[in-house]
Amino acid sequence: MRVLLLRIAVVVVPVMLVLGVLHHFGPDLRRARMVSDLPDGYGVLREIPEYAIYGELENDRAVVASEVLERFTAAVKSEFGRNFRLEPPGSRVDVIVFSSHGDLSDYGRARFRTDFDRNGGFYVPSDRVLAVIDRGDFEAMLRALFHEGTHLMLDTWVEGAGHAWSLWLNEGIATWFEDSRIDGRGIRLGGVSPGTLSVLRRGGWIPLPRLLRATPEDFRGESNSLFYSESCLLVDFLMREECRPRFAEYFEKERKPGPVRPGVFREILGDPEALDADLRAWLRTK
Repeated sequence: MRVLLLRIAVVVVPVMLVLGVLHHFGPDLRRARMVSDLPDGYGVLREIPEYAIYGELENDRAVVASEVLERFTAAVKSEFGRNFRLEPPGSRVDVIVFSSHGDLSDYGRARFRTDFDRNGGFYVPSDRVLAVIDRGDFEAMLRALFHEGTHLMLDTWVEGAGHAWSLWLNEGIATWFEDSRIDGRGIRLGGVSPGTLSVLRRGGWIPLPRLLRATPEDFRGESNSLFYSESCLLVDFLMREECRPRFAEYFEKERKPGPVRPGVFREILGDPEALDADLRAWLRTK
């Protein structure tokens, strides 16, 4: 028995020591790796429990953006946390504010071997990294931050694991929250931006049953702006006070592991073909 216990100790003690070292120094190691991957002149700007913010040193706008992101996510949790089961995770997400599109593209190719040349920002769930670009237009940067921050919350804040959101829901909610506004008086969460309405009013319409079956290619193709815009309008329609309880019930089905079962939308929210007419009418009220 003593020999057996000794053998177990020989294996377990080193493992426990390694785990202890990783727990103690893990954040520092992650931070060092992040900085090493970033362009010259970038570093840690601010750290809070939910986020570590990186950007060009002395970039005051990036620091302010991180403060806005903190207020935004707190407001979303306060207003929607109960219905949509939102709870901040226990570990930080890295948020990078790039100073140019070239810096973002270079970083994407070097770290993820991914071409982000057409992206204004990104969120990579596997690495828990969110990025936006500061081009000097602070409002545009915040819109990207809110959009990608919403993807982050859907990925890591929603109770449970294995979420496989329908694309219309994932992109529609992110585009809806993208239009949030923060000023000295507080925060107004979500909406349909003038740009989104302009896309919808220029012509063309995706029948709702088709929108519900949207694929990644739809959100990357030539008509992608229409898919984003109509998904946002549908979320806006479902966020109405009279619809929100049923929307929360539908969201509960979506948040369970794996894709939502076919027919659930119809069972909870109604016939998509009939709702298509209601959605067109809703657009006319905007």
